[in-house]
Amino acid sequence: MALRHAIAGACLIALMSAPSVAADLGGVTPTSLRFDGTAPAPIWTGLYIGADGGFSFASGATANGFVGGLHVGYNYQIGHWVFGVETDLAYDSFLISSLTSAASPGWVGTLRPRLGYAMGPLLFYGTGGLAYGNTALFSSTGDSRLGWAAGAGVEYALSNNTSLRLEYLHTDLGASTNAADHLTDNVVRLGINFRF
Repeated sequence: MALRHAIAGACLIALMSAPSVAADLGGVTPTSLRFDGTAPAPIWTGLYIGADGGFSFASGATANGFVGGLHVGYNYQIGHWVFGVETDLAYDSFLISSLTSAASPGWVGTLRPRLGYAMGPLLFYGTGGLAYGNTALFSSTGDSRLGWAAGAGVEYALSNNTSLRLEYLHTDLGASTNAADHLTDNVVRLGINFRF
């Protein structure tokens, strides 16, 4: 009887200490695993903010340059599908060289819905919507444009709250009074997102 109680007590102690031992061996506890033994997929639902930077390759002009800015958006996940909307505002050096001879910084912004498909820590998405820009960041003398933007990207979740992404975005800001001045831009940029 005493031996049976001792064995039961030893088993109970072993079960109670298993999570701490597992954590010491690699940080994976039974509660952090699915039934099939894999880590749970990140949940993409929620508000996020981030920053991005990359290169712009303008067509219809001789300008290529740097682009960088901030973005904010919201995602809602249903199964593997992720629906969202995002707005961004960025400095884009191609606007300086293409639309004006003055050395005033230019900016470009977008407002776009997004549709994505989540596979584990990866999110593949497409996006498209409104684009707008101006060649003057600190004055009202620039050439304002209104057009559209479309692109695609892939995002990788580093944790439930942080992710990195690579995105391609094509922007068409149309023509000014000079039809030959029709301006398009192609941007490849890296970004980081922080979800709430």
